[in-house]
Amino acid sequence: MQQKKSVRAGKLAIVCGVVLVWALLIGGFTGTSAADHTQGKKLSLTVATGVVMNNPIQLAVSEMCRRIQEATGGRITFSEHHNSALGSERELLEQESTGMVDIVAGGSQTAYN
Repeated sequence: MQQKKSVRAGKLAIVCGVVLVWALLIGGFTGTSAADHTQGKKLSLTVATGVVMNNPIQLAVSEMCRRIQEATGGRITFSEHHNSALGSERELLEQESTGMVDIVAGGSQTAYN
């Protein structure tokens, strides 16, 4: 059972990573150019979830952050906030739209609110 959760979290981390890369490529880096990041400038992103700790979504988001930070040699870092620490999922989406939060990962409930 634990191995299934681990495999599921790993797959979710991959999906989250693909979505993040896509979002960064489509949306660009706010206030900087891609050249800035290839020349060693750092980017810090705020990631928030409304799910409890050890939830597969939380585990996948944390793994995604770890892998991206590792792959970029620390040029991209993440400030993680889980368990609705910054507000409900609806509030997190509002914060994302205003730029206070960079990435929001949530459950299916978020899509229906």
